[in-house]
Amino acid sequence: MAHPINLSKIPFPKAVSEKASQELYNIIKADFEHISSFLYRNYYIDGKVTKALLATIAKREEMLHKLINQSAHHILLPTAHGYALDHVAELFDVKRRVEKTDNNKDEDISENLTLHQESDEELRVRASLSFDRLSGAGTKNSYVFHGLSSDPKVKEVSAISNKPGYVDVYVLSKEGDGSATDELIDSVRTYLRGHEKIPLTDNVSVNKAEIISYSINLNVVIDRQMQNLKDQIKLKIKSNLLDYIAIHHRMGVNINLSSIIKSVYVNGVTNIELIEPKKNICISFNQAAYCKEDNINITIID
Repeated sequence: MAHPINLSKIPFPKAVSEKASQELYNIIKADFEHISSFLYRNYYIDGKVTKALLATIAKREEMLHKLINQSAHHILLPTAHGYALDHVAELFDVKRRVEKTDNNKDEDISENLTLHQESDEELRVRASLSFDRLSGAGTKNSYVFHGLSSDPKVKEVSAISNKPGYVDVYVLSKEGDGSATDELIDSVRTYLRGHEKIPLTDNVSVNKAEIISYSINLNVVIDRQMQNLKDQIKLKIKSNLLDYIAIHHRMGVNINLSSIIKSVYVNGVTNIELIEPKKNICISFNQAAYCKEDNINITIID
């Protein structure tokens, strides 16, 4: 699924202009001189007490400008988090999904219920797609929005129409390697059949995304001078690799050899030999790559 707008790439607008304290000091001092000229013509502007007072005011104004701009993060969709994001999403008529999971199927006790909330990023994506649901023409993103809203287990949705009146929807699950269960497919299908969700003339087929499995096997070379940091380097590489794997477990996202090497090239590494995969893996719109195994071997050279 291609995100309609990459919100993380949007420059953050500043609510107020931020100036350095020295610049603010000069502005406040000039204003003070102008006002005092009418009241205290012989007032000693350059006195130590006056300077300290003006500097304190300038510093506090600098801090206030930064605080106002930081507070503005809470009211914008790309930067809001937690409850602040919930309020922003309300403006789009989108609520955070909450799934109740029964930890003990044999007992009907409320204490066994665990609440799993939709993540901030998932809510942000659905909010940004919310206007597409208003279309009655069955646009691609309207199917994506309704598909994502259909069930908390849905990680990603892709939609395509190769024939007028016929729509193929593909679902990637949050669980396991991403293969959607029959129950999840039925849940999405039932939701999309609601008369208020899609055009009555569309014939919708809901399908499982095809999972393309691959492995990552690395030989990492570090200098002997970095031998004492071997474990820290390996942990950093492992962390970067897991981030890469998670980010690329998406529909239509290719696995490129160069991007794997780039993600694990950290300080202390002199060379990387990528054993697996042996070539770039092209992923179609209805497929998702899943790393079934990763292995990192570190070699020390003189």
